[in-house]
Amino acid sequence: MTNTSYHNKTLKELTTEEAELFAKELVANIKSSLGSLDFLGKEFKNPFKIIFEKILSTVNYAFAMFQESTKQLRIPIGTLADKGWFISSNTSIPDIIELAKLIKSDKSIEVDKWMIDFFKKELNEIENQVVKNFPRRSIILRSAFTAHRKAEYELSIPVMLTQAGGMCIELTGIDLYSKKKGVPKTSKFADSFNSDVFISSILQPLRQCNQIITDTHDLIDTSGILNRHGILHGIIIDYACETNAYKCVSLLNYLSNLVDYEIKGEIT
Repeated sequence: MTNTSYHNKTLKELTTEEAELFAKELVANIKSSLGSLDFLGKEFKNPFKIIFEKILSTVNYAFAMFQESTKQLRIPIGTLADKGWFISSNTSIPDIIELAKLIKSDKSIEVDKWMIDFFKKELNEIENQVVKNFPRRSIILRSAFTAHRKAEYELSIPVMLTQAGGMCIELTGIDLYSKKKGVPKTSKFADSFNSDVFISSILQPLRQCNQIITDTHDLIDTSGILNRHGILHGIIIDYACETNAYKCVSLLNYLSNLVDYEIKGEIT
C-alpha cells in the first residue's frame, strides 16, 4: 500500500500538498488558456477581461474537482469505522481507500493486521499527543496505555472506551455513545460541517452506529466484539484481544486528531 506520488501524502499534509498541486495545475491551465488567446484578433480589444474570465473558470473547475474527490473519502472512512477502526491523520488517502475495499471484499483480517501494525508503530506518538490534548485525563490515559503495553487488555480496553466518551463530550458537548432513535447524537455536530467536504468526511464516524456504540441487544453476534455497552455492563467478557485493544487506540487517536483540527481553526 505504497505510492511515491504526491497522492501518497497523509491527511495531515493534505491541505499543503493539494494546494501545491492545484497551483501547478492552475499555472499549466493559465498558460494553456493564454496560449489559446488570439492577441492579433478581436479578443485583443479587451484582453484582460478575457484572461480574468479564463483564470476564474480554471480556478472554479479545480476547486470543484477537489471538493468532489474529497467528498468520496466519506465512504471508506465510514466503512472502516463500521468495523471499529478510526483513521489517523497520518494515514494516507490511498491506504484508506484500499483498506475499505478489503473490508468490502470480506478481508477484514488483512485490514486488522495492517491497522495493528500501523498503530503499533505510532503508539508512543499517539499516547503523548492524546495526553497533551486531554491533560485532565493524563493519569487515567497513561495508566490505560501502560496496561495496553503489558497486553493487559482486560483493563486497558474498558478504560479507553470510557475515556473516549468523556473526550468526545469535551470536544463536541455530546457523549460519543448517546443515540436518539438509533442515530448517534454526535451526527448533529458532524452535519454542522457539511459545507466543508474535507472536515465533513473526516467526521463521518460521528454520524453512524458502528460496532462500538451499537446497543448490545441490536448485535447479531457478540462473541469477541468490541462493544462499549456490552463490555462495561459485563455482557461481553471475551473482548480482551490485541485487535480490540488497537481499535481503542485508534479511537483515542481519532478524537485527539480532531483536537488538532480544532487548534488549526478547521473545527470550531
